[in-house]
Amino acid sequence: SDFIYTITNRVSGSILGGSEARLRLSQRYSLLTVENPFSPILIESNLTSKKFSFNANALYDVYDKSITETFASVNVNGDKGFVGIGKNFRRLPAGQAGSTSLDQYSIEGGINKPINIFGKSLPLDLSGKIWYDLKGGGIQEFNLKTIYSSQCWSLTVSFTRKPFEYQIMFGINFKGFGALKIG
Repeated sequence: SDFIYTITNRVSGSILGGSEARLRLSQRYSLLTVENPFSPILIESNLTSKKFSFNANALYDVYDKSITETFASVNVNGDKGFVGIGKNFRRLPAGQAGSTSLDQYSIEGGINKPINIFGKSLPLDLSGKIWYDLKGGGIQEFNLKTIYSSQCWSLTVSFTRKPFEYQIMFGINFKGFGALKIG
């Protein structure tokens, strides 16, 4: 019942010193919604390299003719792991019910494989992320994820906690064949 169109532009290679830049615009048109069939336009941009990544996204409401939500994040990557911080802001559109204003920050970090525990090397990646709402909502999302990698397969376990719900997901990836996820 929906048509989705996307336009993506990528620039990569030696021009950016081994970095990659991407800009993507996407929008949905609903055949079931008569009054406002177009969704807001999602504008996604990112710049990535081996040492850092920068992401900035925005939602543009075509009916209200304004930006209703923005998100920006920066991650710094090292040999043993990464740290990052992000900012998400959503304003309440005029006359729209069921939506809430949002002023969130995210903090994330992770350790890359191998992890040494008691002198034994384990092929594990560990990461976590917390979304915190400054407008009194507290922690909006908490995510922990680990990936165990072997020569030809890997196992992913993730736990996500949101207000009033949680999710546990298990995934098996057979390198060269595909992935199976249960959650």
